[in-house]
Amino acid sequence: MALCVNSSSASGIPVGIIRAMTNLNLQFPGKWQREWLASLIDAQDNDNWELKLTNENGISRYCILSAEQQNSESVCSSLLELRDTWNG
Repeated sequence: MALCVNSSSASGIPVGIIRAMTNLNLQFPGKWQREWLASLIDAQDNDNWELKLTNENGISRYCILSAEQQNSESVCSSLLELRDTWNG
């Protein structure tokens, strides 16, 4: 079991960012011992992205990423911060 990244080519999210999110499985295997689903959505009405992380129980946490945060490092850091909001 691991982190699964929900993405599509129509999302407008660069492939390199999706790849970096997926690589978090290898970098931090201890954080992804259950089923997790991450989604990154490009807002159509503004420059923000919404990052959503859902655990195996269907509980989701969200954060909004500004235009300045739309890079691999910021997205991955935000994803790890969302994961850390769950104990264990």
